[in-house]
Amino acid sequence: MKRTRLRTDPDKLRAWQKRSQAKLRLKGGLRKSWLNPINRTRASLRKLAHFGAKADWARRQPCSTCGAPPPSQASHALKSRGASGTAYHVIPQCAECHRLVHQGVETFQKLKNCDLEQITRDCHERFLRDRKESSRREADDLAF
Repeated sequence: MKRTRLRTDPDKLRAWQKRSQAKLRLKGGLRKSWLNPINRTRASLRKLAHFGAKADWARRQPCSTCGAPPPSQASHALKSRGASGTAYHVIPQCAECHRLVHQGVETFQKLKNCDLEQITRDCHERFLRDRKESSRREADDLAF
């Protein structure tokens, strides 16, 4: 294939591409983006469902698998966000354990000798208990 000036000169190529895109836009044949615009309300609700207040709680807890001191990362260890994981599935993990979980859940459980389903249940129960205690303390503070 013979090289033309258009193919060899990048400035001319960009100018040609801009002219072509402008012509297509005038005809209604070219959209500015193929991506749908972000629905910010739905995105914030989805983030709340995936993380919520439990993620803030998880970051202040020690690692649930190795016991490393806080701060921890809010990890969807058992069921990822892409697999419809919700705030229920968030557990506190140190950076090392979180990285290992992403390499494989079964491998992680064998390596650390733990059951992530049981850890998830325990963390959720602890979260609910802590939340109930904090709301009770807030009610007592408001009463006086």
